[in-house]
Amino acid sequence: MKLDHYCYLFFFFFFQAEDGIRDAQESRGLGDVYKRQYQRRVRGLGEKSMVALWMTALLALAVMASPVMGFQCVPVSAPSAFCSGLTPSKVCAAGSSVDGSVLTETQYEADKNVTCPKQPDLFTQQIYCQGPWLPCVDNQDCSKRTHKRCFPLCLNGGVAAGRTFLGAEQCAKKVAPTTFCGARVQAGEVAAPGVTDCIGLTDFQNNHGRLQYGHSPWVPEQCKGT
Repeated sequence: MKLDHYCYLFFFFFFQAEDGIRDAQESRGLGDVYKRQYQRRVRGLGEKSMVALWMTALLALAVMASPVMGFQCVPVSAPSAFCSGLTPSKVCAAGSSVDGSVLTETQYEADKNVTCPKQPDLFTQQIYCQGPWLPCVDNQDCSKRTHKRCFPLCLNGGVAAGRTFLGAEQCAKKVAPTTFCGARVQAGEVAAPGVTDCIGLTDFQNNHGRLQYGHSPWVPEQCKGT
C-alpha cells in the first residue's frame, strides 16, 4: 500500500477516534458515534425543514392578506380641468395614487387618431377622461390577478353602466381586429384569448353599480309616473 493511503487512513481513524473521545460519556463504540452523528444530522434537517415550512406559511398568509398582484383602490390625484367630473375619484392601480393631471385636452386631441384611426369622432372626451382604469370603491373591487382587459373587450368593445368602450371592430384601420388585439396581447396590455381572469364588461358593470349605489336608486317599472 502506498504511503499516501496510510496517511489517509491515519487521519480518517484519528478524527473518528477523536469524535469517539468527545462522545465517550455516551458510548465507546465507533458504531454508536456514527449512529449519533446520523441522528444529529436528521434532527438538523428536520429543524431546517420546519423553519422552511413556517416561512412558506407566513409568506402565503402575507400574500392572502394583501391585494392580489399589488392592485389597490387608490385615489386619482390632481384631475385636470379638461376632465373635471369625468374622471373616477378612485381606480384600481398598483401604486399609491394615479396622476389625473396627464389627461389634458392637448393629449386628447393627439390621442384621437391613434386610439381610433378608423373613426376618430367615436373617441369622445368622456371616453378619454374616464381613462383605462377600473373604477372602485375599496380594495375588494381590485381582486383580479391581472388588470389586463379581456380579449373580447379589446375586440368588440361594448357599453357597461353608461360607459362606452371602443373595440378594434370600430376603431382598427387597415388591420384585422384580431391582428390588432393580438398585438395588444404581445404588448402586455390585453389578456390572451380564452383567459377569463381579466377585466371585462361585467367588472365595469359591477363596479359602476357599487359607485352609483345610494346615488342613483333603482326604480321599479310599475312605480314610474306615480
